[in-house]
Amino acid sequence: MQKLYDMIFKKTTKKRLWLYPLLLIPVLFAVSYWSHPHIYESKEKSLVDSGSLLGYVLAERYAQGTGDFKTASFYAEKMLQYPSEQNDDLNKKFYSYLILGGKFKKAELFIHEHPDQFKKNRLAQFLLLATAVKKNDYTVANTILEALQKGNEDQLALPLIKTWVLAGEAKKDTAFKALEALNNSETKILYQMHLFYLALHFKDFDKAYKALSSFKPDQFLNARFVGWAASFLVQYKNKEEAVAFIEKHLDLKNSYSNQRYLDVFKENPIPLTDLKVVHGLTESFIDLSLVLVHPKTTDLALFLARLASYISPDYSSAIFAQIVSGELLEKQHAYDDALRLFQHVEEDSLFYPSSLLKQARIYKKLENKKQAMKTYERLVEIYPDYVLATLLLGEMYVQDRSYKKARNLYENLIKKTADSTLIGWEVYYYLGLIYDWMGDKDNAEKNMMMAFDRSPKNPVILNYLGYFWIENGKNETQALEMIKTALTMAPTNVEFWDSYGWALYKMGEFEKAREILEVAVMRKASHPEIRDHLGDVYAALGRKRDALYNWKKALFYKDVGLGLRNVKAIERKISEQ
Repeated sequence: MQKLYDMIFKKTTKKRLWLYPLLLIPVLFAVSYWSHPHIYESKEKSLVDSGSLLGYVLAERYAQGTGDFKTASFYAEKMLQYPSEQNDDLNKKFYSYLILGGKFKKAELFIHEHPDQFKKNRLAQFLLLATAVKKNDYTVANTILEALQKGNEDQLALPLIKTWVLAGEAKKDTAFKALEALNNSETKILYQMHLFYLALHFKDFDKAYKALSSFKPDQFLNARFVGWAASFLVQYKNKEEAVAFIEKHLDLKNSYSNQRYLDVFKENPIPLTDLKVVHGLTESFIDLSLVLVHPKTTDLALFLARLASYISPDYSSAIFAQIVSGELLEKQHAYDDALRLFQHVEEDSLFYPSSLLKQARIYKKLENKKQAMKTYERLVEIYPDYVLATLLLGEMYVQDRSYKKARNLYENLIKKTADSTLIGWEVYYYLGLIYDWMGDKDNAEKNMMMAFDRSPKNPVILNYLGYFWIENGKNETQALEMIKTALTMAPTNVEFWDSYGWALYKMGEFEKAREILEVAVMRKASHPEIRDHLGDVYAALGRKRDALYNWKKALFYKDVGLGLRNVKAIERKISEQ
């Protein structure tokens, strides 16, 4: 990924890397100061409401710090109404807010109003180029492209865009030649995919088929590309070969959407349609945005993903671009904007299940547990075979201490699944955990062993099964070795440290247990069970004050993670001191 990043920004990374720390200072200051809610309260809020310039400045900076680019653009535009504020820097800032907020039409108008300022602005020129392609105006597109290429060392984005501009000019041979710039070890897959797209556009079906044959067996590809390839294979070859291609090149095991696509395709193959130049450019922007999911270039990745949706709003891949945009906004903590994008995915879309999953995830981040649970419940109701959604809903039930609901949810999933081999270790693991918390030790061990049979080297299972045996006085030697093995495999996992410390405590090695659990609590002070266990160790060592402190902390953090199961027992220990 770093090499792909360098291919686009080679000049910057080679000559100006030393500037990054200096450039980050004002940004870090702005984010750390303006992102706090206090700036928008009391006197500052009244300044905004009164329509004063200072109020607009405060509001614009606050919105910028919180990643709310639409609001930032609103207040930047208000600031531009003041002659004293009309300058190149604010113009560029306003334009940046517009494109990051997805307001491309307004951004395009603003560029035309200030052409001199944006002649050398790469993102502005990308927007104008994409709009020209959308309008089939390849004369303008080519002029912009030539200007962008002057003195630019970009070895990825511009060659790919140039390929599709040449295709728009019906220069077949030249387009294929331009694409050859990507035919190297770093961008081979991208080259192969766009070689297929380009051949499909020019209806050179023999070349398109040859491009598909060049992929390595079992090499996973993105669903957008596989969709085009499968539709092509049905028409050019047969349905069986199309299905075989899907099964080889889509990650069906780890993606519910991919499995749904295969099921739908088997019943009703999607017919092949013409791949237009604007579609090829849209795929280019999406691919580039995924390459640029990098700490230094998240904004650029967001711009390209949103630009893909803008130039082809009715194209099937526009939905995927929308989801990518939502995920990038989520990374920037712009949760409301991300949520709106996920909510725009239609119910008949293959991406609808994943969009609901992402909505629930954002509701959890916003601490709206009620809406998160409702979203998960709707998801499981519509797609009862969606294992990940079932697991996450069950986890929320456990956090809510609704253990019976969680148990019934997992039991029903197992009953409804005809082929038990399709049930992964996670279901049995969580079911075992729930039975343990409900006090049904026999069923807890039975399900935990079924999880172990499915994944015997899994550190999560080794840890919990070892902990369970220690807690219940069974197989102590084997249990301790299992916990040690898990800790060796994942030495940063605080829960494994907790299990190890608790095992030592149960074996009467209080000092060693104290050392281990103090390490665990230093790594995660808010873990309620570690606090409870450390309190017990301190009590065994006669350190009553330290024991009380940690038990009280355990109660304070009782809702963190999966929550604290033995609240009453801890309250009783505190009252007895």
